[in-house]
Amino acid sequence: MNKSVEIAITCDLSGAMFTCCVWDAKTGNHLTVYRGGGAVNPRCVSLVESKFLITADAQKPLLHIWPINSQEQVKNKRFVTPGCVSALAVSPDGCFVVAAVAEVVYVWHFPTGKMVTSVGRHFQAITVIKFHQNGSHFVTAGQDGMILVWTLARCVDLDRSVTIEPLYKFTHHSLPVQDVHVGVGTAGTLIYSVSTDRTCKVYDFSSGTLVMDLVFQESLTAITVDKAESRACVGTAEGSIYEVKLMAPPRSREIHMDSNDVRSVFMGHTGSVTCLSISLDGVNLLSGGEDTNVCVWHIPTKQLIRIISHKAAVTNAFFTLTPFTMFDEEVEHQLATGTFQRMMETVEKFEELTIDVEAPPEDAVATQNAASTSQHTVSDANSMGDAQKHEYYIRQLRKINTDLYKYIVDNQLGK
Repeated sequence: MNKSVEIAITCDLSGAMFTCCVWDAKTGNHLTVYRGGGAVNPRCVSLVESKFLITADAQKPLLHIWPINSQEQVKNKRFVTPGCVSALAVSPDGCFVVAAVAEVVYVWHFPTGKMVTSVGRHFQAITVIKFHQNGSHFVTAGQDGMILVWTLARCVDLDRSVTIEPLYKFTHHSLPVQDVHVGVGTAGTLIYSVSTDRTCKVYDFSSGTLVMDLVFQESLTAITVDKAESRACVGTAEGSIYEVKLMAPPRSREIHMDSNDVRSVFMGHTGSVTCLSISLDGVNLLSGGEDTNVCVWHIPTKQLIRIISHKAAVTNAFFTLTPFTMFDEEVEHQLATGTFQRMMETVEKFEELTIDVEAPPEDAVATQNAASTSQHTVSDANSMGDAQKHEYYIRQLRKINTDLYKYIVDNQLGK
Protein backbone atom coordinates (compact mmCIF):
# COMPACT_ATOMS: atom_id res chain seq x y z
CA MET A 1 0.00 0.00 0.00
CA ASN A 2 1.25 3.47 -0.85
CA LYS A 3 2.17 5.54 2.21
CA SER A 4 2.50 8.91 0.46
CA VAL A 5 0.25 11.74 1.55
CA GLU A 6 0.05 13.03 -2.02
CA ILE A 7 -0.15 11.37 -5.40
CA ALA A 8 0.11 12.69 -8.95
CA ILE A 9 -2.51 11.89 -11.60
CA THR A 10 -1.63 12.33 -15.28
CA CYS A 11 -3.31 11.89 -18.68
CA ASP A 12 -2.10 12.15 -22.26
CA LEU A 13 -3.64 12.39 -25.72
CA SER A 14 -2.85 8.83 -26.79
CA GLY A 15 -5.08 6.92 -24.38
CA ALA A 16 -3.55 3.68 -25.66
CA MET A 17 -1.80 2.45 -22.51
CA PHE A 18 -4.13 4.10 -20.02
CA THR A 19 -6.66 6.88 -19.62
CA CYS A 20 -5.23 8.12 -16.31
CA CYS A 21 -2.10 7.06 -14.48
CA VAL A 22 -1.31 7.48 -10.77
CA TRP A 23 2.25 8.14 -9.58
CA ASP A 24 3.98 8.46 -6.24
CA ALA A 25 4.60 12.19 -5.90
CA LYS A 26 7.88 11.70 -4.01
CA THR A 27 9.54 8.80 -5.82
CA GLY A 28 7.93 8.95 -9.25
CA ASN A 29 6.97 5.27 -9.04
CA HIS A 30 3.97 4.05 -10.99
CA LEU A 31 1.11 3.07 -8.64
CA THR A 32 -1.99 2.24 -10.71
CA VAL A 33 -3.82 3.05 -13.93
CA TYR A 34 -7.39 3.56 -15.13
CA ARG A 35 -8.11 2.05 -18.54
CA GLY A 36 -10.79 2.03 -21.20
CA GLY A 37 -11.69 5.71 -21.32
CA GLY A 38 -9.64 6.75 -24.35
CA ALA A 39 -7.77 10.04 -24.52
CA VAL A 40 -8.72 12.93 -22.25
CA ASN A 41 -8.84 16.60 -23.22
CA PRO A 42 -7.14 19.23 -21.03
CA ARG A 43 -9.05 20.02 -17.82
CA CYS A 44 -11.49 17.16 -18.30
CA VAL A 45 -10.67 14.96 -15.30
CA SER A 46 -11.91 15.24 -11.73
CA LEU A 47 -12.36 13.30 -8.51
CA VAL A 48 -15.81 12.73 -7.02
CA GLU A 49 -15.53 12.87 -3.21
CA SER A 50 -12.26 10.88 -3.42
CA LYS A 51 -14.38 7.80 -4.23
CA PHE A 52 -14.61 7.96 -8.02
CA LEU A 53 -12.56 9.28 -10.91
CA ILE A 54 -14.46 10.87 -13.79
CA THR A 55 -13.10 11.86 -17.21
CA ALA A 56 -14.50 13.12 -20.50
CA ASP A 57 -13.66 11.27 -23.70
CA ALA A 58 -11.77 13.43 -26.19
CA GLN A 59 -13.28 11.70 -29.24
CA LYS A 60 -16.77 10.65 -28.13
CA PRO A 61 -19.67 12.33 -26.28
CA LEU A 62 -19.10 10.17 -23.20
CA LEU A 63 -18.10 10.48 -19.57
CA HIS A 64 -16.15 7.62 -18.00
CA ILE A 65 -16.27 6.82 -14.28
CA TRP A 66 -14.06 4.48 -12.25
CA PRO A 67 -14.23 3.55 -8.56
CA ILE A 68 -11.07 5.04 -7.11
CA ASN A 69 -9.79 1.58 -6.11
CA SER A 70 -10.54 -0.21 -9.40
CA GLN A 71 -8.96 -0.19 -12.84
CA GLU A 72 -12.28 -1.12 -14.44
CA GLN A 73 -15.05 1.36 -15.16
CA VAL A 74 -18.46 1.35 -13.52
CA LYS A 75 -20.50 -1.33 -15.28
CA ASN A 76 -24.02 -1.26 -16.73
CA LYS A 77 -24.21 2.52 -16.80
CA ARG A 78 -23.73 4.93 -19.71
CA PHE A 79 -22.95 8.57 -19.26
CA VAL A 80 -23.72 10.13 -22.64
CA THR A 81 -23.37 13.89 -23.13
CA PRO A 82 -24.91 16.15 -25.81
CA GLY A 83 -21.50 16.41 -27.49
CA CYS A 84 -17.77 16.05 -26.92
CA VAL A 85 -16.89 17.72 -23.63
CA SER A 86 -14.28 20.50 -23.69
CA ALA A 87 -14.16 21.18 -19.93
CA LEU A 88 -15.34 19.31 -16.84
CA ALA A 89 -15.65 19.93 -13.10
CA VAL A 90 -17.42 18.33 -10.13
CA SER A 91 -18.70 20.22 -7.09
CA PRO A 92 -16.70 19.60 -3.88
CA ASP A 93 -19.60 17.69 -2.31
CA GLY A 94 -19.93 15.46 -5.38
CA CYS A 95 -23.57 16.41 -6.01
CA PHE A 96 -23.24 18.23 -9.33
CA VAL A 97 -21.27 17.61 -12.52
CA VAL A 98 -20.66 20.64 -14.73
CA ALA A 99 -19.49 20.05 -18.30
CA ALA A 100 -19.00 22.28 -21.32
CA VAL A 101 -19.93 21.23 -24.85
CA ALA A 102 -18.68 23.93 -27.21
CA GLU A 103 -20.02 27.20 -25.73
CA VAL A 104 -22.84 25.67 -23.65
CA VAL A 105 -22.65 24.74 -19.95
CA TYR A 106 -24.56 21.65 -18.77
CA VAL A 107 -25.21 20.80 -15.12
CA TRP A 108 -26.25 17.32 -13.95
CA HIS A 109 -27.42 16.23 -10.52
CA PHE A 110 -24.93 13.42 -10.00
CA PRO A 111 -26.96 11.15 -7.64
CA THR A 112 -29.90 10.98 -10.09
CA GLY A 113 -28.30 11.70 -13.47
CA LYS A 114 -30.92 14.37 -14.15
CA MET A 115 -29.84 17.37 -16.23
CA VAL A 116 -30.88 20.38 -14.18
CA THR A 117 -29.81 23.16 -16.51
CA SER A 118 -28.12 24.07 -19.77
CA VAL A 119 -27.09 27.64 -20.40
CA GLY A 120 -25.04 29.35 -23.07
CA ARG A 121 -23.52 32.77 -22.43
CA HIS A 122 -20.16 32.24 -24.11
CA PHE A 123 -19.67 32.98 -27.80
CA GLN A 124 -16.93 30.41 -28.43
CA ALA A 125 -15.89 27.08 -26.94
CA ILE A 126 -15.35 26.90 -23.18
CA THR A 127 -11.83 25.86 -22.21
CA VAL A 128 -11.94 25.51 -18.42
CA ILE A 129 -14.41 25.15 -15.54
CA LYS A 130 -13.39 25.56 -11.89
CA PHE A 131 -15.44 25.39 -8.68
CA HIS A 132 -15.18 27.67 -5.69
CA GLN A 133 -13.80 25.88 -2.63
CA ASN A 134 -17.19 25.78 -0.87
CA GLY A 135 -19.07 24.74 -4.02
CA SER A 136 -21.37 27.76 -4.03
CA HIS A 137 -20.08 29.11 -7.35
CA PHE A 138 -18.17 27.94 -10.40
CA VAL A 139 -16.14 29.77 -13.03
CA THR A 140 -16.13 29.20 -16.79
CA ALA A 141 -13.69 30.67 -19.30
CA GLY A 142 -13.48 30.28 -23.05
CA GLN A 143 -11.90 31.08 -26.36
CA ASP A 144 -13.98 34.27 -26.56
CA GLY A 145 -11.78 35.75 -23.82
CA MET A 146 -14.65 35.94 -21.32
CA ILE A 147 -14.63 34.70 -17.74
CA LEU A 148 -18.05 34.10 -16.18
CA VAL A 149 -18.79 33.42 -12.52
CA TRP A 150 -21.98 31.44 -11.90
CA THR A 151 -24.02 30.92 -8.74
CA LEU A 152 -24.73 27.20 -8.51
CA ALA A 153 -28.02 27.71 -6.65
CA ARG A 154 -29.38 29.81 -9.52
CA CYS A 155 -28.31 27.25 -12.09
CA VAL A 156 -30.15 24.40 -10.35
CA ASP A 157 -33.29 26.40 -9.52
CA LEU A 158 -36.40 24.51 -10.65
CA ASP A 159 -38.14 27.74 -11.63
CA ARG A 160 -37.56 27.62 -15.39
CA SER A 161 -39.24 31.00 -15.90
CA VAL A 162 -36.20 32.75 -14.39
CA THR A 163 -33.40 33.51 -16.86
CA ILE A 164 -30.04 32.27 -15.59
CA GLU A 165 -27.39 34.97 -15.72
CA PRO A 166 -23.80 34.92 -14.42
CA LEU A 167 -22.93 36.72 -11.21
CA TYR A 168 -19.88 38.35 -12.84
CA LYS A 169 -18.71 38.76 -16.41
CA PHE A 170 -15.03 39.62 -16.94
CA THR A 171 -14.05 40.72 -20.45
CA HIS A 172 -10.55 42.11 -19.86
CA HIS A 173 -8.76 39.43 -21.92
CA SER A 174 -8.47 40.13 -25.64
CA LEU A 175 -7.61 36.54 -26.69
CA PRO A 176 -8.66 33.04 -25.54
CA VAL A 177 -8.41 32.23 -21.84
CA GLN A 178 -6.37 29.06 -21.43
CA ASP A 179 -6.55 28.37 -17.70
CA VAL A 180 -8.15 29.56 -14.47
CA HIS A 181 -7.27 29.03 -10.82
CA VAL A 182 -9.71 29.74 -7.97
CA GLY A 183 -8.05 30.53 -4.66
CA VAL A 184 -8.94 29.24 -1.22
CA GLY A 185 -11.13 30.89 1.39
CA THR A 186 -14.57 32.43 1.16
CA ALA A 187 -14.84 36.21 1.46
CA GLY A 188 -11.35 37.02 0.19
CA THR A 189 -11.20 34.50 -2.65
CA LEU A 190 -9.14 35.48 -5.69
CA ILE A 191 -9.61 34.25 -9.26
CA TYR A 192 -6.49 33.92 -11.44
CA SER A 193 -6.61 33.62 -15.23
CA VAL A 194 -4.07 33.35 -18.04
CA SER A 195 -4.55 34.00 -21.74
CA THR A 196 -2.72 33.92 -25.03
CA ASP A 197 -2.85 37.73 -24.91
CA ARG A 198 0.25 37.40 -22.63
CA THR A 199 -1.47 38.57 -19.47
CA CYS A 200 -2.33 37.00 -16.14
CA LYS A 201 -5.23 38.74 -14.43
CA VAL A 202 -6.32 38.50 -10.80
CA TYR A 203 -9.92 39.22 -9.75
CA ASP A 204 -11.46 39.72 -6.33
CA PHE A 205 -14.39 37.33 -5.98
CA SER A 206 -16.25 39.34 -3.34
CA SER A 207 -16.31 42.61 -5.31
CA GLY A 208 -15.97 41.32 -8.87
CA THR A 209 -13.13 43.74 -9.66
CA LEU A 210 -9.75 43.39 -11.35
CA VAL A 211 -7.05 43.79 -8.69
CA MET A 212 -3.86 42.85 -10.55
CA ASP A 213 -2.69 42.59 -14.17
CA LEU A 214 0.60 40.77 -14.85
CA VAL A 215 2.01 41.33 -18.34
CA PHE A 216 4.46 38.81 -19.84
CA GLN A 217 6.37 38.65 -23.13
CA GLU A 218 5.07 35.20 -24.10
CA SER A 219 1.64 33.63 -24.61
CA LEU A 220 0.40 32.04 -21.38
CA THR A 221 -1.14 28.57 -21.27
CA ALA A 222 -1.41 27.39 -17.64
CA ILE A 223 -1.40 28.66 -14.06
CA THR A 224 -1.33 27.31 -10.53
CA VAL A 225 -1.06 28.97 -7.12
CA ASP A 226 0.17 27.56 -3.80
CA LYS A 227 -2.17 27.14 -0.83
CA ALA A 228 -0.83 30.26 0.89
CA GLU A 229 -1.39 32.24 -2.32
CA SER A 230 2.01 33.83 -1.98
CA ARG A 231 3.42 32.29 -5.16
CA ALA A 232 1.99 31.65 -8.62
CA CYS A 233 3.56 29.59 -11.40
CA VAL A 234 2.64 30.46 -14.99
CA GLY A 235 3.35 28.28 -18.03
CA THR A 236 3.94 29.60 -21.54
CA ALA A 237 3.54 28.40 -25.12
CA GLU A 238 7.35 28.38 -25.50
CA GLY A 239 7.84 25.91 -22.66
CA SER A 240 9.01 28.27 -19.92
CA ILE A 241 7.45 28.39 -16.46
CA TYR A 242 7.62 31.65 -14.52
CA GLU A 243 7.38 32.01 -10.77
CA VAL A 244 5.53 35.12 -9.58
CA LYS A 245 5.78 36.18 -5.95
CA LEU A 246 2.38 37.67 -5.30
CA MET A 247 3.32 39.36 -2.02
CA ALA A 248 6.49 41.05 -3.24
CA PRO A 249 6.50 44.83 -3.84
CA PRO A 250 5.77 46.87 -5.86
CA ARG A 251 2.04 46.27 -5.50
CA SER A 252 0.79 48.34 -8.40
CA ARG A 253 -2.22 47.15 -10.38
CA GLU A 254 -0.26 46.50 -13.61
CA ILE A 255 3.09 44.74 -13.39
CA HIS A 256 5.38 43.95 -16.32
CA MET A 257 7.34 40.76 -15.71
CA ASP A 258 11.03 40.47 -16.59
CA SER A 259 11.48 37.33 -18.68
CA ASN A 260 15.29 37.66 -18.46
CA ASP A 261 15.33 37.04 -14.71
CA VAL A 262 16.54 33.41 -14.65
CA ARG A 263 15.94 33.24 -10.90
CA SER A 264 12.20 33.03 -11.53
CA VAL A 265 12.17 30.66 -14.54
CA PHE A 266 11.85 26.87 -14.70
CA MET A 267 13.61 25.68 -17.87
CA GLY A 268 13.05 22.10 -19.06
CA HIS A 269 10.08 21.74 -21.41
CA THR A 270 10.66 21.90 -25.16
CA GLY A 271 6.98 22.37 -26.01
CA SER A 272 4.02 24.33 -24.74
CA VAL A 273 3.17 23.87 -21.07
CA THR A 274 -0.34 22.43 -20.76
CA CYS A 275 -0.91 22.02 -17.01
CA LEU A 276 0.61 22.97 -13.65
CA SER A 277 0.10 21.96 -10.03
CA ILE A 278 1.84 22.80 -6.74
CA SER A 279 2.12 20.27 -3.92
CA LEU A 280 0.33 20.78 -0.63
CA ASP A 281 3.51 21.85 1.17
CA GLY A 282 4.42 24.29 -1.60
CA VAL A 283 7.82 22.68 -2.24
CA ASN A 284 7.27 20.78 -5.50
CA LEU A 285 5.82 21.83 -8.85
CA LEU A 286 4.27 19.38 -11.32
CA SER A 287 4.14 20.40 -14.98
CA GLY A 288 2.93 18.71 -18.15
CA GLY A 289 3.72 19.70 -21.71
CA GLU A 290 3.18 18.96 -25.37
CA ASP A 291 6.70 17.49 -25.41
CA THR A 292 5.12 14.34 -23.81
CA ASN A 293 6.92 14.93 -20.50
CA VAL A 294 5.69 15.42 -16.95
CA CYS A 295 8.30 17.27 -14.91
CA VAL A 296 8.67 17.43 -11.14
CA TRP A 297 10.47 20.55 -9.89
CA HIS A 298 11.92 21.72 -6.59
CA ILE A 299 10.47 25.23 -6.33
CA PRO A 300 12.99 26.94 -3.98
CA THR A 301 15.98 25.96 -6.16
CA LYS A 302 14.21 25.69 -9.57
CA GLN A 303 15.89 22.31 -10.02
CA LEU A 304 14.33 19.59 -12.18
CA ILE A 305 13.97 16.55 -9.92
CA ARG A 306 12.63 13.98 -12.40
CA ILE A 307 10.97 13.52 -15.78
CA ILE A 308 8.08 11.09 -16.35
CA SER A 309 7.71 10.33 -20.06
CA HIS A 310 4.37 9.67 -21.75
CA LYS A 311 3.35 8.43 -25.21
CA ALA A 312 1.76 11.70 -26.37
CA ALA A 313 1.19 15.28 -25.33
CA VAL A 314 0.30 15.52 -21.65
CA THR A 315 -3.17 17.00 -21.13
CA ASN A 316 -3.64 16.75 -17.37
CA ALA A 317 -1.23 16.50 -14.44
CA PHE A 318 -2.06 17.45 -10.89
CA PHE A 319 -1.29 16.69 -7.25
CA THR A 320 -4.04 15.43 -4.96
CA LEU A 321 -4.26 13.95 -1.49
CA THR A 322 -4.18 10.16 -1.58
CA PRO A 323 -7.76 8.87 -1.29
CA PHE A 324 -8.12 6.70 1.80
CA THR A 325 -9.49 3.67 -0.09
CA MET A 326 -7.47 3.99 -3.31
CA PHE A 327 -5.42 0.85 -2.65
CA ASP A 328 -8.01 -1.12 -0.68
CA GLU A 329 -9.62 -3.47 -3.20
CA GLU A 330 -12.01 -4.94 -0.63
CA VAL A 331 -13.97 -1.70 -0.36
CA GLU A 332 -16.87 -1.47 -2.83
CA HIS A 333 -17.93 2.04 -3.79
CA GLN A 334 -21.54 1.94 -4.97
CA LEU A 335 -22.46 4.49 -7.62
CA ALA A 336 -26.04 5.57 -7.01
CA THR A 337 -26.36 7.78 -10.06
CA GLY A 338 -28.50 6.78 -13.00
CA THR A 339 -27.88 7.23 -16.71
CA PHE A 340 -27.18 10.86 -17.55
CA GLN A 341 -29.97 12.67 -19.37
CA ARG A 342 -29.02 14.23 -22.70
CA MET A 343 -31.67 16.95 -22.48
CA MET A 344 -33.73 18.72 -19.86
CA GLU A 345 -37.29 17.67 -19.12
CA THR A 346 -39.81 20.15 -20.46
CA VAL A 347 -42.32 19.46 -17.70
CA GLU A 348 -41.22 18.72 -14.18
CA LYS A 349 -43.13 15.94 -12.45
CA PHE A 350 -43.36 16.25 -8.72
CA GLU A 351 -44.78 13.68 -6.35
CA GLU A 352 -47.50 15.11 -4.16
CA LEU A 353 -47.56 14.23 -0.47
CA THR A 354 -51.11 14.19 0.93
CA ILE A 355 -51.86 14.44 4.65
CA ASP A 356 -55.39 13.53 5.73
CA VAL A 357 -56.66 15.53 8.70
CA GLU A 358 -60.09 15.06 10.23
CA ALA A 359 -61.63 18.52 10.55
CA PRO A 360 -64.72 19.12 12.71
CA PRO A 361 -67.70 20.86 11.07
CA GLU A 362 -66.82 24.23 12.56
CA ASP A 363 -63.47 24.10 10.76
CA ALA A 364 -65.27 23.89 7.46
CA VAL A 365 -66.97 27.16 8.32
CA ALA A 366 -63.62 28.64 9.26
CA THR A 367 -62.22 27.49 5.91
CA GLN A 368 -65.03 29.21 4.05
CA ASN A 369 -64.40 32.37 6.04
CA ALA A 370 -60.71 32.15 5.19
CA ALA A 371 -61.55 31.76 1.49
CA SER A 372 -63.83 34.78 1.68
CA THR A 373 -61.08 36.74 3.40
CA SER A 374 -58.65 35.70 0.63
CA GLN A 375 -61.03 37.07 -2.02
CA HIS A 376 -61.14 40.40 -0.21
CA THR A 377 -57.35 40.24 0.08
CA VAL A 378 -56.95 39.89 -3.69
CA SER A 379 -59.37 42.72 -4.44
CA ASP A 380 -57.69 44.95 -1.87
CA ALA A 381 -54.23 44.07 -3.17
CA ASN A 382 -55.14 45.07 -6.72
CA SER A 383 -55.14 48.69 -5.66
CA MET A 384 -51.69 48.49 -4.09
CA GLY A 385 -48.20 48.87 -5.51
CA ASP A 386 -45.89 45.88 -6.01
CA ALA A 387 -43.98 46.39 -2.76
CA GLN A 388 -47.19 46.81 -0.79
CA LYS A 389 -48.68 43.71 -2.41
CA HIS A 390 -45.69 41.60 -1.38
CA GLU A 391 -45.86 42.81 2.21
CA TYR A 392 -49.63 42.27 2.30
CA TYR A 393 -49.36 38.71 1.00
CA ILE A 394 -46.56 37.89 3.43
CA ARG A 395 -48.67 39.03 6.37
CA GLN A 396 -51.61 36.92 5.17
CA LEU A 397 -49.41 33.84 4.71
CA ARG A 398 -47.91 34.25 8.15
CA LYS A 399 -51.41 34.42 9.66
CA ILE A 400 -52.49 31.27 7.79
CA ASN A 401 -49.34 29.40 8.90
CA THR A 402 -49.95 30.45 12.51
CA ASP A 403 -53.55 29.25 12.37
CA LEU A 404 -52.53 25.91 10.87
CA TYR A 405 -49.84 25.41 13.50
CA LYS A 406 -52.27 26.17 16.35
CA TYR A 407 -54.87 23.79 14.92
CA ILE A 408 -52.36 20.90 14.64
CA VAL A 409 -51.05 21.47 18.17
CA ASP A 410 -54.52 21.73 19.72
CA ASN A 411 -56.33 19.00 17.80
CA GLN A 412 -53.70 16.47 16.72
CA LEU A 413 -50.71 16.48 19.05
CA GLY A 414 -52.95 16.64 22.09
CA LYS A 415 -54.72 13.36 21.25
